[in-house]
Amino acid sequence: MKNYLDPVHLIVNETTWKSRIYANIFNSLTQSLEYIEEVEKDSNSLYKLVKFKFSQELFGAIYNHNPFKNDPTIGTFYVNIFSKVLSDLTRRFDWCPTRCEIQEDKLTSIFSCESDYLPDEVLPIWEALINQCAVCSLQESLIFLSPSGFETQIKSEHQVVQQTSSVYALFSVSFFLQKDIISDDSLRKAIEIFYHQSVVSGRMEANLQPQEYIFDQNFWKTLDSAKLCEEDTEYRERFVNSLTQVIYAKDIDIRIHKYGKIAIDRKKYDQYSADVFKMGRGSNDNRCSRIFYCKIKNQICFYEFDPDFHAGE
Repeated sequence: MKNYLDPVHLIVNETTWKSRIYANIFNSLTQSLEYIEEVEKDSNSLYKLVKFKFSQELFGAIYNHNPFKNDPTIGTFYVNIFSKVLSDLTRRFDWCPTRCEIQEDKLTSIFSCESDYLPDEVLPIWEALINQCAVCSLQESLIFLSPSGFETQIKSEHQVVQQTSSVYALFSVSFFLQKDIISDDSLRKAIEIFYHQSVVSGRMEANLQPQEYIFDQNFWKTLDSAKLCEEDTEYRERFVNSLTQVIYAKDIDIRIHKYGKIAIDRKKYDQYSADVFKMGRGSNDNRCSRIFYCKIKNQICFYEFDPDFHAGE
């Protein structure tokens, strides 16, 4: 997965600047960056989790246009604020194509762009960047973060891209299930992000209320013994997907059903089962992996993860 920041966040034409529309665009950018920073701080990964592909040519164009020029001026404080945001952003830029080794004769025009808000001379610079990246990204998903209502239109007949105003789309929830990252807080953050991603994709409705939940100590023990953190990205994302469906009471494909009893602190509770993979992922993996939980005083208690429920049968 590669992330791109729509340049209209940083560069606008004279008409857009004079109409003060940029205030809305800038607000969208700062809100997204604040959320990214919050998530990264919580997972001890500041400036590491979300990067944006960017080029030196595009970066240079920023200094020749508003809002950096602030002309006509709307207050000198504005440039100071913008400069700070830009300084923080440079720590998120993954400079391209300086880190690529692509032969010029292999470049093709995969993308074309249109915008009512970008300066005309910036559009070809933006197109050059994403076309350069596309050559080495044919097997990767490309995520373009754009301000809602002001996005630069990206057209391609050969490659599907995801253009979104949702900052949640920039994250891979599997990151939060790495061995040196996973914790109660990180797993909760993964669930929160996955829910919002599911809303964007249409798998879940907006404004669903999560049920309260806890992770029993036994749950963490079974995650460790199952070596969940060593599973691949698809598996870990599917695991978070199952937790999210349980918490938001939205059984899409996890077959929630009662399955016996759970004894916790000498009390018995109805046990529920939710699939991660019903019968594995194919001929090389037929593990029936399940999450078991109960409800204690209207609170979900995740109790066990079994990565291979039918093992030995």
